Amino acid sequence: QQARRYYMSGSAANQRLQAIYESLDSGNNKQAVKHCNALLAKADYPLVKALKALGLQRCGRFDEALSVARELVSSPVACSHEATLSTVLMVFRRAGLASEATAICERGHEAKPQSEEIAVELLRCHLQAAAYGPAQLLALRLYKASGRASHLSWAVAMALLQADSLAPPTHAAATAACDEAAAAANEAQRQKLLRLATAMMARAEVSTEGELQLRLAAHRRAGASEEALALLDAKGGLLPTAAERGRARASLLEATGRAAVA
Repeated sequence: QQARRYYMSGSAANQRLQAIYESLDSGNNKQAVKHCNALLAKADYPLVKALKALGLQRCGRFDEALSVARELVSSPVACSHEATLSTVLMVFRRAGLASEATAICERGHEAKPQSEEIAVELLRCHLQAAAYGPAQLLALRLYKASGRASHLSWAVAMALLQADSLAPPTHAAATAACDEAAAAANEAQRQKLLRLATAMMARAEVSTEGELQLRLAAHRRAGASEEALALLDAKGGLLPTAAERGRARASLLEATGRAAVA
């Protein structure tokens, strides 16, 4: 739907664009490609070229589809136009080309840093690549621009994922192979990330179940069960059932050595 808001000059061109979408929606991909070719014969519309790549891919003409999509990667106009970018991303992701999807998102974000939609697509690329550090920084920039608690929660989640990746291995073979100095450095960095997550959480009130669960998880990872219990006492009403509140409390009490109380 969003892509359809990208209008071109002339009612005939817009009618042809609508016909492309209708053909793609109905699965008539060959007809969609024909409509694209008709428009591209008149002008080099980036969105139409992206739609042609999608149509070709759905027709099984994979090499041609990628060739057309890659023509758009070097175009700042194409990379920074949300509808065009999202269409090219569909082509790259369907082809399993995560690195190319990330590259075009990075170019789009660089060309249009104020676009939340492009930033979110780039964040998604970072997540798929397990690049939690860049994802955290991007989420923080989104939060600073929007002030939305959801963006802050994304940043906290990315910090926790980074911390988890640095946690000591649990199986014996990996533990034996782990250099003591490296293990100590990893643990220091993990604790730093947990402190960062705690500091970020302090910027906003807890107002949803998801935010509560995220903060409880952060406290557990930091070994701050008492703080987690205090948070649960204050905000436990955000959990949907008394049973869930009871399970959360029992788990935290056990972590503090008060299992009998639980």
